[in-house]
Amino acid sequence: PAEGELDVPLKAPVRLQFSRDINPDTLKGNVRWTFMTADAVNVGPSTPREPQRHAEFKYDRAKRSLEIQLAADMSATYRNVIVELMDGIAATDGAKLKPWQLTFSFGAQ
Repeated sequence: PAEGELDVPLKAPVRLQFSRDINPDTLKGNVRWTFMTADAVNVGPSTPREPQRHAEFKYDRAKRSLEIQLAADMSATYRNVIVELMDGIAATDGAKLKPWQLTFSFGAQ
């Protein structure tokens, strides 16, 4: 999904492309997602949200891409999602990834 996209299918993977080689060992524990709470107005580090969940993911070194699969069921329909890459992620040369997030909404299935 793209930033702010609506009506994303529940089973759609999140695919991210990097411009640098990522150390896959630094991804573990640093790829998370959560639902925004109903009272969230602006999206940012202090956005009200439910408990964070770790995501299933697969990193493809050759393509410098990360595919994230969210474990969402029908109760996630019409819910706003935040996917986060945390500050513990690093490139193969040791450069740290700036924390990043993607927000979108699941749609009807």
